[in-house]
Amino acid sequence: MFGKNDVIRIDATLTHDGKQWIAFNKSFNAAGVSLEELDEQVKLQLKQNGILPSSKKVHVFMACDNEIIPGWMRPFHNHYFNRILEINN
Repeated sequence: MFGKNDVIRIDATLTHDGKQWIAFNKSFNAAGVSLEELDEQVKLQLKQNGILPSSKKVHVFMACDNEIIPGWMRPFHNHYFNRILEINN
């Protein structure tokens, strides 16, 4: 069982380029055609870059890049598509 102190939070930006979802920060850059594929690529990137500790729960908070939302909709959707990927090791 994980306690609150056993959770590591990693912040990233979430965007879409018209073909695939992209999550990135200064430590990783992952992409996938579907959100499921993106999640798998995020996990893979974190493992490959040595960011994913084996004994901790990790929350990857993906803040939506509001540029993918049309300007006229932004006032109504300021947190439109933020998501958290929870990884249990």
